Amino acid sequence: MKITIIIILFITLSSCNNRRDKINRQSNFDYSGVESYFRLIESISVNGTFSESEWIDFLNVEGNRLYIEENNIPEDYLDNIKENIIKVYASKNFDDNEDIVYKIRNSFRKNDSIYREHLKFLKNNEQILLDSMIARTIKFLPDHRLLNDSLPKLYYHALDHDGSANGKGIFISIMAAHQNNSRRLSNFESHEFFHIQRPDILEHVKIDSIDQGIIWALNAILDEGIADMVDKDVMLADNSDWWLKEMVNDFYVGKSKDVISNFNTLIIDETNGKHHSENDYREAFLGSVGHVPGYSMAKLITDKGKSREMIDNADDPFSFFILYNDIASENPEEYPHYDNVAMQYVKELANKYGK
Repeated sequence: MKITIIIILFITLSSCNNRRDKINRQSNFDYSGVESYFRLIESISVNGTFSESEWIDFLNVEGNRLYIEENNIPEDYLDNIKENIIKVYASKNFDDNEDIVYKIRNSFRKNDSIYREHLKFLKNNEQILLDSMIARTIKFLPDHRLLNDSLPKLYYHALDHDGSANGKGIFISIMAAHQNNSRRLSNFESHEFFHIQRPDILEHVKIDSIDQGIIWALNAILDEGIADMVDKDVMLADNSDWWLKEMVNDFYVGKSKDVISNFNTLIIDETNGKHHSENDYREAFLGSVGHVPGYSMAKLITDKGKSREMIDNADDPFSFFILYNDIASENPEEYPHYDNVAMQYVKELANKYGK
């Protein structure tokens, strides 16, 4: 019922908007990852488990295979998923296991009928979902325009609770799709679509090898920071009961001060000739790929009424970094910020590679 109301509101608002973006709107959805999962658990209900060949067939479904390859999901993690699928669906006793993989599988089991219904919902509302995704995403793009007119393939899967986007398409868990769509239609799809449509001033710039690590870091912070403004407002709202709300707040917000401090130190290293790799920065961001500290930085910019300036320069990681620090430095006791040495180095990089 809640999702139906959201659809009605979206159609009503869309009909009042005379501006229609010209875009290739062909249906481009792939649900085989979810459907193969349902077949896998049906095998458990009949046989108490599934065969190795069935598991391999499941992993080799196009959406699953691409998601695994593009995200470099290790084999031991896949084995953990496999073990927990069997454990959860073959058992009649469910404990309070805190393991995140177990929790995800248990959620799939408990909400099986809900996710099956949501799969039907997606299939029946593809055009509305695409329209909603485009409308939400362009609000966060410079000039409110799409980078290009092509739509990515949307793959829905059941491997975990997350999603990602890359040159092969958008990959979204049916679990995340339902949780997001029940709060705002195409919420998570829009987050991932932003990654694909965001212009990047550095896309065709040759980056010196010594600068590749820090340039990756600056771009990752911008990319995930603004993308989090696309979807996290409703997911982290005071009235939200999202199951990851507390965890995300503790991680995205709770860790940002320390991460900014560590990032500041790494930038100072760069000024002294000690250049860090992309992996060094990934570790400094605690494996968040830029969500930490990107979310907190973009949220402060937004809360201080500077979102328009942030969005107008969504193609420029240097502008984002400088804008944040200008705001944070106005109240250094309350907001973590970067020191003058680090800022000077970022400005030198901006002169070297920027607009």
